[in-house]
Amino acid sequence: MSTTFASGWETFLTLRRDKVFYPALVFIVLIFFLASFIAEWSVDDFRVIFFNFSQTMFRLAGDVLALVFGSKLLLDARTDGSIETSLARPIGRGGWVIGKFVGLALCLVTFGIMAGLSWVAIDFYYEIGTPLEMILW
Repeated sequence: MSTTFASGWETFLTLRRDKVFYPALVFIVLIFFLASFIAEWSVDDFRVIFFNFSQTMFRLAGDVLALVFGSKLLLDARTDGSIETSLARPIGRGGWVIGKFVGLALCLVTFGIMAGLSWVAIDFYYEIGTPLEMILW
């Protein structure tokens, strides 16, 4: 079990240091600012448009990031030959796959927390007052 978590932590660190993680985070923060500007220009309720647009883009960015990172993990494992070296250690194939999944999940949770904090900061700046059920959703 500890080798699985070690493999997951190694995967998390590798993905977090990737060239895609921080630009994706900057992109989603810019989308939140864009959502606030679009909501200000709208005729309808500011909060509804801001929440709907920003949550849709947040979910889309998370899905795209998961696809990019997942395919990158498999591509890197095949090109570097790390599948063979990882499986040569005393870790089974199932543990290796679970470790990669745990690392990917940790990276996506980190992305979600950082993006969520920026979303709450924008809410605070525009004095929207995010309802608790919107944060939990």
